[in-house]
Amino acid sequence: MGFFQPPKKKASPKKKSAKGKKSPGLVDGLATEEMSKEQLEEHIGRLREELDREREERNYFQLERDKIHTFWEITRRQLEEKKSELRNKDREMEEAEERHQVEIKV
Repeated sequence: MGFFQPPKKKASPKKKSAKGKKSPGLVDGLATEEMSKEQLEEHIGRLREELDREREERNYFQLERDKIHTFWEITRRQLEEKKSELRNKDREMEEAEERHQVEIKV
């Protein structure tokens, strides 16, 4: 099973988002009301890029989760098969031992 590499994170230029700040209207140290249309559009572009990267990363981790789950299911099934084979071999050995004891008596 080949595993993908997680998406590379691009180094973003000094980017301050509204995340974690007390006043949600601040972007790059300016209130959104004070920003020009170009500054707002630039900020929207950065947010869209971040959203795209987050979606890409989310998809990557979902694929990885699905692969791990599939691998686990296959391995679990193989384990059950091997346990069953082992029980059958044990039963065959017990029967062979009984036949051997009967032959010795005869």
